[in-house]
Amino acid sequence: MDAKKTESMTVRLSGDSMHFVKTRSEQMNMESPPEYIRHLVEQDQAKAAYELSLLVDALRVNDSNGISGI
Repeated sequence: MDAKKTESMTVRLSGDSMHFVKTRSEQMNMESPPEYIRHLVEQDQAKAAYELSLLVDALRVNDSNGISGI
């Protein structure tokens, strides 16, 4: 049998935050508030990967300086 591809978690939100999440998920035509939360996590993960790639590029040092890059 295949391993479970997703895991569930419980997140507690204030009433105002829950209202916001529900409203945004509807505005974005998502199936449910958890889909909106997944979207936010995936978006942040992609942003972090992009920022890491920029940092790696920025820290590469020209070999002519006698210092090797990452």
